[in-house]
Amino acid sequence: MMDLIRPFHDDDDIERITDVIHKGYAVLAVNGLRFWGTHQSAKDTLDRLNKGAGFVAVLDGVIVGTVTIRPPDPESEVEFYRHPTTWILNQFAVLPEHAGKGIGRALHDHAVTHAMQKGCNTCCTRHCQCSRTSHCNVQAMGLCSCWYV
Repeated sequence: MMDLIRPFHDDDDIERITDVIHKGYAVLAVNGLRFWGTHQSAKDTLDRLNKGAGFVAVLDGVIVGTVTIRPPDPESEVEFYRHPTTWILNQFAVLPEHAGKGIGRALHDHAVTHAMQKGCNTCCTRHCQCSRTSHCNVQAMGLCSCWYV
């Protein structure tokens, strides 16, 4: 099935990773939920990757998924993100044609394990409370929710 989950490399195709994010978030955009991942630029993708630890899922030599996990952010507007042992999961996307194959779960588990090895005891993500699918996915993965309105 999957070749591997590996850290983001500086020579990875940032346009490809951005495309994976756009396509992974497209269902949200179609439903009027304009998360940053629905329209971010390649520069934004790279900037966000560089704020934490980025990982990619590779299948048959092609990047099909990505996730970034960031350490606490003492300057964050979200109070929970400032907690010293809370890490933030973002840019979490898998190409829709690969949904349901365990790739998202593998990316999640890899990112959370990385954070735990660095002292994390809580991982959270921001999602829209009006998206039932998003809310169920967050709960199923054991993530703490920081609502986005």
